[in-house]
Amino acid sequence: MLKTTRDLGTWCLLLALSAVAPAAWAVDAVFVAPDGSVGIGTSDPSGLEVQATVSETSADADNMRLGVLAGTPRLVFEDHGFPQWQIDNRKGAFRWYTPGIVRMILETDGDLGIGIASVASGNDIEHANGGALTSGGVWADASSREYKQDVEVLGVAEAMSAFQELVPVTFRYKQTPNERYLGFIAEDVPELVAMEGRKNLAAIEVVALLTTVVQEQQGALREQRDLLRAQQDQIQELAAEVAALRAAPADD
Repeated sequence: MLKTTRDLGTWCLLLALSAVAPAAWAVDAVFVAPDGSVGIGTSDPSGLEVQATVSETSADADNMRLGVLAGTPRLVFEDHGFPQWQIDNRKGAFRWYTPGIVRMILETDGDLGIGIASVASGNDIEHANGGALTSGGVWADASSREYKQDVEVLGVAEAMSAFQELVPVTFRYKQTPNERYLGFIAEDVPELVAMEGRKNLAAIEVVALLTTVVQEQQGALREQRDLLRAQQDQIQELAAEVAALRAAPADD
């Protein structure tokens, strides 16, 4: 049964179903104020205000539910037969998630986390794979050992061969033709630093290759310096012997 009453200037829609669970209707459920505000679960609404409890339990039907759950305002989207999505505001953080798993979070300071429950200090954007945009504006690749497997030292011969195949170019992006850049063409780089699909490049891979090449060259230069130093010492010793022979008195 649906009834309307007027009490102290406030129009109230009192929803009651006395035949089923009468205790549930012991308090007024829906209120419409003279200014047009509508309250669900509250008798003092501002605009459209919902304080009713919402459930994240699957309803086995296509629907959208709005309410409060576990102390947070929550919006539940359900497409029957597919994963449920939810949005809520948890202590000032705006969260998108599937039940029990945070998929994305926008924190009060504007930091954005993808696949994580909170953003680490010093990052503005952080992904579950370890990559992050720091507060200083630098993109930081995930590099922790915990993210990696099959770790091997890069061989010098392999690095040298790939280094010889790298062709640095200058270019302009079609979207920003006024800016000139230095780099490489993803389709043309050696297989050692190529990425799947050959549309992108990871700068850290080129850095690793160049580091191996430079370290090898530095080692070769050290050997050459050591050899030159030894040769100089020998020359000095020979020069000293020659000088001593010249200074010695000649035999009559």
